[in-house]
Amino acid sequence: MPATSARAVRDDIQNALDYLLDADLCLATNPVDVVRTGRSRKGVPVERVRFISQVRDEAFLISHGHPGIDQYLAWVRAGSYSAVLFDGSLLQFTYDITTRGEVVGHRLAYMPCPYDIEPGLFAQESLLDAIDLYEGSEDILMRSQLRFDYDPEASSANHPAAHFTINSSHCRIACVAPIHVLRFLDFIFRHAYPTQRRFHSPFFAPAAWRHIGEPVLSDDNRSLPHLTWDVRSRMSSVT
Repeated sequence: MPATSARAVRDDIQNALDYLLDADLCLATNPVDVVRTGRSRKGVPVERVRFISQVRDEAFLISHGHPGIDQYLAWVRAGSYSAVLFDGSLLQFTYDITTRGEVVGHRLAYMPCPYDIEPGLFAQESLLDAIDLYEGSEDILMRSQLRFDYDPEASSANHPAAHFTINSSHCRIACVAPIHVLRFLDFIFRHAYPTQRRFHSPFFAPAAWRHIGEPVLSDDNRSLPHLTWDVRSRMSSVT
């Protein structure tokens, strides 16, 4: 499998965000940056592909519990997101990649907007004003945050190197490999916005076959329910 680079991943993310914005599938995006963060366990320099936000890293989470409305509001007000989707939901993308082209970590998150915001309100109000209008409202949607994480250095029996988190921080479902940002976007739109995905199938169909990183599923997790997909490159028009 060919190596990647932080700049190649940055370009993939930026191109995807540009498409979502041009297609009116998102309301706002943040710039994508690459910064040096340290060294891998093997001593190789690591670069992080991240969104640029106003929040400091230490204020990224208001708690380590399951994210709720307060966390959503904190991220919106701090601009702590890669993109705000057309319904107010948030996307966050970060990747850690060595200068040798090895993916050593990622965090890809989808946080649904907790409010049932009236269609078209975002065209009349700013994002923050629209959210503020609904704060404390009873029009709440009970939808769980979805997250794909890759953290091989923290892997253990109950913490797969690549995993899908849903419902609570303890619900980690093992994944076959790290996931490419475009495959992640296809997953989100396939399951949360199927109508929009069908309309934009020329973008999402090939995105579903992008890959990044080698398979990492352990034998122990292979015997349990897990998420798997074809990790080979493939271009497909199947929707």
